[in-house]
Amino acid sequence: MKYLIPIMLSLFVLAACSSGGGEMNAVTGQNIAGDSSTGISATDASTVDAPMDGSGTTGANVVEQPSPEKAVLSFSSFDGGGHEYSVEIEDPEILTYTSKRDYGAERDELETGSPYWMIFTFTGLKPGTTTVSVYGRSPIIENNDSIYTAVVDENLNVTLKAVRKISTFFMYRDADIDYNTYSVSYGQDGYHVSVNYEEEQKIDEESVDALIAVIDEYGVERWNGFSESERHGPVEESFLLEARLTDGTYIWARGDNVFPENYEPAINKMQEILDNAKIW
Repeated sequence: MKYLIPIMLSLFVLAACSSGGGEMNAVTGQNIAGDSSTGISATDASTVDAPMDGSGTTGANVVEQPSPEKAVLSFSSFDGGGHEYSVEIEDPEILTYTSKRDYGAERDELETGSPYWMIFTFTGLKPGTTTVSVYGRSPIIENNDSIYTAVVDENLNVTLKAVRKISTFFMYRDADIDYNTYSVSYGQDGYHVSVNYEEEQKIDEESVDALIAVIDEYGVERWNGFSESERHGPVEESFLLEARLTDGTYIWARGDNVFPENYEPAINKMQEILDNAKIW
């Protein structure tokens, strides 16, 4: 687990191509245009007059159908170690995409560390619902994965809605009791776990999904940024928790003898889930 290596800001923008901007979500960095529940809304159909006929009167109005709305996702990265992004569409008959790398202003020469945006544009092919997974991989920083439910309507307008699952999860505890340390990561073939820093193995998805329920039940998301220590006496328990979710949520917290709200029930439930997970 490379939790000690500074993590490059990973930002995604969810917006319609024709939208001029939207509301910024301060927690996830998601730019939301149109309906906040979907991120994208279709433009209204416009009405234009038909040409006048020979009698000098105007014929029936013609309704001009809007062009299909596309969806755009943008992720920040940098040359020489930043995330390389790839897209997987569960049903490619419903949706397709194009990609481009945008460095902003033109440069005479690109160097290691040059920042850029990886931009994916999704176009509907036929009505339906499918899943879009965006995998961010780097040799030096943690995975950055995002998952969306994609809906293509009858007019081929595309709507993406973020799915809340575990992308990476790391939990360490040091106390009188010997606790296992867990490092969980998501991949194209499912979830893997390293127990006590040993070789990765497969872990059942139901157990990993159960961690989300604990995070939501006890407000673990609010732990992000907690870092406190009480060392006047012996350290009875220390912890470090780092989690990145596929909807853009990030949690990092640590403590020595001092703990965030709901720490004991939340950490014990997460420990129990992972200790009893099916691993092979």
